[in-house]
Amino acid sequence: MIALELARTRELRGAVLIEPPMRAADAPDPAQAAFLGEFDRELAARGGAAAGELFLRTAIGDTAFERMPPALRERAVGRWREIRGDSAALVAYAPRYAELPRLTTPVLLVGGERSSSYFRPTLHALAAALPHARLEIIAGGHMLHAESARRFNELVADFTDHC
Repeated sequence: MIALELARTRELRGAVLIEPPMRAADAPDPAQAAFLGEFDRELAARGGAAAGELFLRTAIGDTAFERMPPALRERAVGRWREIRGDSAALVAYAPRYAELPRLTTPVLLVGGERSSSYFRPTLHALAAALPHARLEIIAGGHMLHAESARRFNELVADFTDHC
């Protein structure tokens, strides 16, 4: 959301958006509000770490969560306050898709083949709305920079070379 808002207000050479969690239409997404409610219920019932774990399991999947190194997993679930704030901001954010065709910034949109299906409609909506967008779906899940580092780095390097 921040990168997209910067592209709206500043002249940028380019922007890379990796599975933005924003909704795929301007209308409110009941799934976002429902997740925030589920997060808050988990927070009230079992505490911040449990709510943080719920978020991570939802965003990256159980398998990727279980594969996370314990120190990284602990640090990530400990960020539950920030996760809660970001989730609330997503519910409130209005993408304003009708304005996006005016953007002149080149945008690389990147998604993972194994990522949550939640991200794909947004990537396609952004690709359709942004006149200078390129959409790339690569092997891996939501943690593309780690799971598919070589391909991800190649895409970003090629994109930046042409901006």
